[in-house]
Amino acid sequence: VWSRAQPEAGPRLQPGCCRRAGMWGRQEFERVWRREFPGAEVPLLELESVTELRSELLRSELVRSELEWSRERIRAAQQLLDREKLRLTFLQTALERVAAGSGVAAGSGV
Repeated sequence: VWSRAQPEAGPRLQPGCCRRAGMWGRQEFERVWRREFPGAEVPLLELESVTELRSELLRSELVRSELEWSRERIRAAQQLLDREKLRLTFLQTALERVAAGSGVAAGSGV
């Protein structure tokens, strides 16, 4: 059985400390999230210590990094697909022109 180790408690965050520091509060986060992602469930951010805040930040940075890597892979695959589509179109057109000029059917293999 796997268990999740509890992080060190670390210094506790005081109520309202995020807002005093110029950071978004939970209600403002929810409002902005709903505006940016209508219909999507708002993630729960119950951060009660600096350690939890740092852990969540690290997790978020790792997820973003993985998604950016995935986006680059998708972009490269899309470029490859676009090249192959162009190549296919060119080859089909060339074959049709050859067949039209020689009287050979395009699909005959000759």
